[in-house]
Amino acid sequence: MALPGIINTGSSGTTGSSVSTGQVLQFKRRNSGAAGAPAALKSGEPAYNAVDGKLYIGHGDDGNGNATEIKVIADVTKLQQAATTGDLAAAISAIGFASLAGFSADDVARLSGAAFTVTPTAPTPASTDNSTKLATTAFVHSAAAAKVAEIVDAAPETMNTLKELADEIQQNDTVLDGLNASVGNKLSKASNLSDLADVAAARTNLGLGTLATQAADSVN
Repeated sequence: MALPGIINTGSSGTTGSSVSTGQVLQFKRRNSGAAGAPAALKSGEPAYNAVDGKLYIGHGDDGNGNATEIKVIADVTKLQQAATTGDLAAAISAIGFASLAGFSADDVARLSGAAFTVTPTAPTPASTDNSTKLATTAFVHSAAAAKVAEIVDAAPETMNTLKELADEIQQNDTVLDGLNASVGNKLSKASNLSDLADVAAARTNLGLGTLATQAADSVN
């Protein structure tokens, strides 16, 4: 296994010394045989088992430099597969984490390096939130519904969409056109009946006959 800055000794049972700046970290390595953790490790000592593809480390100290527990710190085989597929969830699982808890945004960005192949989730902010928090699909639906409700306000059910408003305006235009035409045929108050289309017919309709056309001094 090639890891940057790490030399694999290639022999089972070879132990590296403590590491300081500029030194090389060496791993115990098992190339064949049984899978699983080594029987014993020094405290903080790493070991790689090529049989199961896992990286182990000695944890705790018995007072003599020996580890009191040996833990798996990474599944190298799964990490390599995750690096090939770009599967962030698989990479996190491979290093022993069940979720993103404990990772900073930079850590996650470095681990991903590609588009998500799973569907990540996040807490849903309030619909009124105007911060830099992640906007989940639930947030988008809630915020959009709130804005629509704000626009609609108390509009009646039959006039609370743009289509219904457009239909109403078009219908009102037809009514207004008819009303304007009707008003246009009415007499003008200022004309004092001088704008009658047929004066004689109007006089007859009023039952005035010829009397209405005679001078006042001619009426007996």
